[in-house]
Amino acid sequence: MMRELCFILLLSFSLGLVHVDLDEDAPIIDMNYLVDSLPYENNDGGVWKQGWNVQHDPKKWEEKSLEIFVVPHSHNDPGWLMTFEDYYEAKTRHIITNIVNTLNDDPRRHFIWAEISFFSKWWNDQDGTMKEKTRKVLRTGQLEFVTGGWVMNDEATPHYNAIIYMTSKVLTKT
Repeated sequence: MMRELCFILLLSFSLGLVHVDLDEDAPIIDMNYLVDSLPYENNDGGVWKQGWNVQHDPKKWEEKSLEIFVVPHSHNDPGWLMTFEDYYEAKTRHIITNIVNTLNDDPRRHFIWAEISFFSKWWNDQDGTMKEKTRKVLRTGQLEFVTGGWVMNDEATPHYNAIIYMTSKVLTKT
């Protein structure tokens, strides 16, 4: 079984929400510790308004452990709450730069990126040194592109026409 410490952007170890044990025989992330430390609330989800009946049965995983796979990935929606340019300048530019630098610093880490529109803009802004660092993590498989779309299509209820359009749109932009 491949055991790698994942690069997690949104989960802060400093808050004590995750217990990490690097002992070879122990799970990398003890999800029981995380589950016990998170309040289970069913708050109004804002724009999502999920309203799911969230309940935790502490006996569910007593006999068999639950394996959790953490997949560090991008989810940058161009133009959702800010303009494409504003998202890029305020958030995405820094995210991609940090990802490339962090992956170069630690070969155990991996990341997948979906929104080629942002990556294309970032790439065009980079100097030769950063481009070479990016090529290195792409060659080693630490950084991967998924879907290849100009933007990530809607994962919830996508129609195949929308997926094809978002995936093929990148071909007209490059």
